[in-house]
Amino acid sequence: MLNNIITIAPGLVWNIDQAPHALVSGVTGGGKSRFLLYLLLELYKRGQIRVIDPKRSDLYQVTKRLLPETHVATTPGQVGRLLRETHDELMARYERMDAFGQPGVTYRDLGLQPLTVIFDEYAAYIADIEDDKKLLKEAKKYIRRIILLGRQAGCFIIIAMQKPSAEVLSTDIRDQLSMRAILGQMDSTGYTMVFGSQPGMRYEYRPAGSGYLYVPGQGYSIPQTFDAPWIDDVSTIEELLWKVKQQKNLN
Repeated sequence: MLNNIITIAPGLVWNIDQAPHALVSGVTGGGKSRFLLYLLLELYKRGQIRVIDPKRSDLYQVTKRLLPETHVATTPGQVGRLLRETHDELMARYERMDAFGQPGVTYRDLGLQPLTVIFDEYAAYIADIEDDKKLLKEAKKYIRRIILLGRQAGCFIIIAMQKPSAEVLSTDIRDQLSMRAILGQMDSTGYTMVFGSQPGMRYEYRPAGSGYLYVPGQGYSIPQTFDAPWIDDVSTIEELLWKVKQQKNLN
């Protein structure tokens, strides 16, 4: 099993066990999708991946042939099922950890792989189901439980959207997403939504493919500028993912 540290940029890393879950934001064309594909590649090397992509954009196109059909969701019904099954896996892992009989046991002590849900276009999904109160309540319940309980069991979630307003992404959920990134230029309200109030912080113009990143516990207290790992051709990511899959099959 690979270690839990993902290199984002020189001097900037994300330790998924110490800072679980992530929020990735950015306007159209800012590079958010390509950054998500890089994270997908790194997390797939380390464990299991589930993908939610209501708009069937790059994430869906790359993973629909790579992952089992049940591990990729686009429709509201599929999304609800995937979240429920991820939650069930989370609770099953806790049962195994309890059976281990020692305090402080984590998924790594049991030799389990991290399981990460990458949820792109979260706002689009919420808009699709806002009239279905039952489905909306269920989805938020599973997301909240994955976020609150996932660290010890190795179940993580990355939520991606253009601007994480409180009307779409409730504050109690947003506050639990440790790694936070903005790709491209964002207005002042957007920076505050993602990073919170940062007195004296001045955000400079950032072109597509670059932005600001904050990961707690890494020795800095304010968001850092970074150039995201950038792969121009989506087919290149697809090829790299297939190589990882073949290696997994050999093992």
